[in-house]
Amino acid sequence: SVEEYLTKDVEKYYPLFGDIWIGTLADKDYADLFKDVDPKEVPRKNYLVALRFFNNDKSPEAGLSDWTNAYYNMKPEWLVHVASKRTEFARHPDSAEALAAPILLKKARIEWEGIVKNNKWNALPWEEKQAIYAARAESNLRMWADIELESNINKIPYGGDVYKAAMELGGKYLTAYWHQWKRLPKVEDASTICHRFGKQSRECGLVNGWANGVYAQRQEWESQAQQKQLEEIKAQRKFEAAVNQKREWRCTSTNNGAKLCKYY
Repeated sequence: SVEEYLTKDVEKYYPLFGDIWIGTLADKDYADLFKDVDPKEVPRKNYLVALRFFNNDKSPEAGLSDWTNAYYNMKPEWLVHVASKRTEFARHPDSAEALAAPILLKKARIEWEGIVKNNKWNALPWEEKQAIYAARAESNLRMWADIELESNINKIPYGGDVYKAAMELGGKYLTAYWHQWKRLPKVEDASTICHRFGKQSRECGLVNGWANGVYAQRQEWESQAQQKQLEEIKAQRKFEAAVNQKREWRCTSTNNGAKLCKYY
């Protein structure tokens, strides 16, 4: 608040400022701006801070500067910043209101356009929103993949944006990625590509042979592992049979009259 500002560190900040104005648009100007607008879409008024500085901090009688736009911030640190950079801010020689009006009108119109845009978005069907999201995502993916292609033409990252674009978009991204690596991070990626672009597509043809080779190798390894396991089981059974042949089969009577037979 103004009161808080004027009572806080007044000795530190007072010499910089000769006058402070805080105001907003006149009601008529605001009403004229939004006279044909749905009242629910009219943004609330904004306020603006304007300052005048002493032309000479050590000699107040030297007069005051033009009114200077300080936007919407009353924090002392910001006002000191405005003072030090005053030539970079909008100014008016005579009137704070004349300085503020075009700035506030522009801000109000921008906020109104934002409200209208947001309302239109909220009114869209869910399916249409999803299509827009998908289009934005694809556009962003293309942008980052193109940047990565240009930056790493001879060393495309293994799992970077080009890889993501190769999976989603195929085309030049998959071609460039395949030229670099001749494989995909996961063999299942090939199935995803063939499902997405079709089994007769160039993309599927590019990766399918490699994937089939990986699956065949896996199957061979699994077959070898199964064969090894069977051989180990046979060897164990053969060993147990040989041991049992050397044992004597005996039967003994238990307390309840039953017989218990086993190798000794």
